Amino acid sequence: MTTIDSIIILALGCAVGITAGMFSVGGGILITPILVNALGLPAPVAVGTGLCQMIGVAVASLIKAQRSGLGELKLAGAIALPTWLGVQLGVALLQSLSEKGVASSFVNIAFILMLAISALLMATAPSSPGDAPGILTTMSFGPVLRLQTTQRVVPYFVLIPAAIVIGTLGGILGIGGGLLWTPLLTRGVGMRVNAAAMASIGVLMITSLTGTVNYAIAGNVRLDIAMLMLVGASIFAQLGIQIGKAIRPQTLKWLFVAMVISMDVYLIVKTILDAGHLPR
Repeated sequence: MTTIDSIIILALGCAVGITAGMFSVGGGILITPILVNALGLPAPVAVGTGLCQMIGVAVASLIKAQRSGLGELKLAGAIALPTWLGVQLGVALLQSLSEKGVASSFVNIAFILMLAISALLMATAPSSPGDAPGILTTMSFGPVLRLQTTQRVVPYFVLIPAAIVIGTLGGILGIGGGLLWTPLLTRGVGMRVNAAAMASIGVLMITSLTGTVNYAIAGNVRLDIAMLMLVGASIFAQLGIQIGKAIRPQTLKWLFVAMVISMDVYLIVKTILDAGHLPR
């Protein structure tokens, strides 16, 4: 690892810390694309290393969520098994794609689609989430989970498939799940952005631990990179927390959307350049 690589990784860790502090997400939206596209790591190594770094972020964020009273351990417990199953599927799929030599291209294209959907869901969420019940809370089919922080109910027939799909994406892309759970909870349940982000922290813990173990067994975790990122993330996480507290939820929502769109544009341009459609 060169000095330039170390500087890039440390800077990435700092950006992840601010992002995690502001939005209570693991930072996979930044880690995987940059490790793959800027540093040229194989996709399985980038994903495994990113998930390893997220364990530290997840622990700190979970403690913060519980202290704030916005943690949803009940939600995390309800979707722990389907999330674990999804991560196993995602890891197996990415390793299969890697053997065929198409893992990096697949990861970029999957990120482009996922980021676009996430930005759309968040941008079209109600202006005052928390006032409207959300479409999922109006469904009364089958057993439901009553959320602790909002006392609203969510049907298991929605939670279980969503956990499997998001867990699979976590295993493939190295995301903790907050990127998708946050818009799902704000739009579907009517939770405010900060409450929804805190509620999804338990899922981040499950995804990062499960994914790290699987990728480490296959030798696809770079501890040196993960530790260097964690140093930067630890230093700047508190700054992100303070920024998040100082910003109105509505402004925080649009900052989240802007971050997602920016990464999406970067990946689209990078994918087109790699395909040779534009001059370098």
